[in-house]
Amino acid sequence: LCCFDGQCADCCLDRTCLNDKNTYPLLMLHGHSFLTYFPTEPLSDMFSKIQYQMLQDGYVDAGILDFRNLRHYEGEGISSLNNPLMFRASYYDDSYYNLGSYIYVTKKNDNIDIYAIRLSEIIHLIRDVTGRDKVNIVAHSMGGLVVRRYAQIFGSEYLDNVILIATPNNGVEGRIKHICSLVGEKKECDDMSKGSVFLSKLN
Repeated sequence: LCCFDGQCADCCLDRTCLNDKNTYPLLMLHGHSFLTYFPTEPLSDMFSKIQYQMLQDGYVDAGILDFRNLRHYEGEGISSLNNPLMFRASYYDDSYYNLGSYIYVTKKNDNIDIYAIRLSEIIHLIRDVTGRDKVNIVAHSMGGLVVRRYAQIFGSEYLDNVILIATPNNGVEGRIKHICSLVGEKKECDDMSKGSVFLSKLN
């Protein structure tokens, strides 16, 4: 058995699992946040029932992917697990280099193009950590638009399967658009509005 964070699964010592699509990691990506000044972790709670089922199906919970906790994945033999890993991450999390160290911030006031670039960083990090070529993604609401824009900008080479849940592919209008603009971030809401320049490019 190979173990990670107290969870054990079959080992893949001959590394054949790296090319087995059944061991591709799963990324769960949240949607639009109405909680402007709150941390991003609660956004992932909507996946709890799905996560529970995935654990029953043999996935290993790798937790919330955060650029600050990368040491958590070092030296654990995580790429030797024969079972797929399940991650949660947020495209609201950002980092920049300043005076010899990285500064980590949560930014919820950017547009979906910026979130797609951050998603690219997340996907590359998951690929590096797991040693797998591709990832699977389950994305909720606006998260689905982020994934679609990522694929449009960077291509789908690193994506195996993508599942979108309640994604406003044709935009929001009426009462939903009004509520979004009242309690959500303006750039996100503008991008998601029906007939927006962003959705015209995406579709």
